[in-house]
Amino acid sequence: DGGEGGGEAPPLRPERWRADCLATATTHDLPSTAARLSGEHVALRHRLGLLARPLAHEQAAAATETDEWLAFFGRLGLLSCGTASGEEDAVKAVYRFLARTPSRMIGVWLPDALGDRRPQNLPGTWDQYPNWRLPVADASGRPVSLEELAATPRVHELFADLRTALAED
Repeated sequence: DGGEGGGEAPPLRPERWRADCLATATTHDLPSTAARLSGEHVALRHRLGLLARPLAHEQAAAATETDEWLAFFGRLGLLSCGTASGEEDAVKAVYRFLARTPSRMIGVWLPDALGDRRPQNLPGTWDQYPNWRLPVADASGRPVSLEELAATPRVHELFADLRTALAED
């Protein structure tokens, strides 16, 4: 997340990110972008009894963080209509943002390209969650083969959008 955000400080402007690094939206230990946008990451932790605060507090904090980032992306002109017109547009805005950073590399989290909301690893779990055993899946949770992945329009659209954003920078 660039080192800031989460309601503690405003999101870090893209030009303030470090150059000699890999910029990513998420990692294997964090929710996918779709999970963050939908609040599914909070719902999953609630279902597994992992929340430190009441569900309503966690949901409110997550919604505030998401709203801050989406408003920030809107101010930067990264959303197609000035506000998120849907999950895919918001995910693309995240990667458009990463394209504006001076980072030398941008990592695309494959579940983001497909809309998968499940984390690969859920820290704090042992047998409550199938850590490292989930196949890459689409937004409905259906596993996707390598051939299907290569032919998925959503994947092609995200990478085309990212290439355009990188060319503009």
